[in-house]
Amino acid sequence: MNAKQREVLEKLMGLPVGTILRKGKTERILCGLMPGMIVYRTKRSKTKATALNVLSFIKWAEKAEIVEV
Repeated sequence: MNAKQREVLEKLMGLPVGTILRKGKTERILCGLMPGMIVYRTKRSKTKATALNVLSFIKWAEKAEIVEV
């Protein structure tokens, strides 16, 4: 993990549950953090949560913007 990815992870850890991140047309709603995984959901799947590897999520979130906190 490089310095930029570490900064993104620290920023994600400080965000409250329900924060919306957007990259292009894709929006992900942050649901929580688990050891090694970040849990999110999309607007389409309101009931289904998805857990993604931390490094994969950070790679996506590097260029994403925070829409709503």
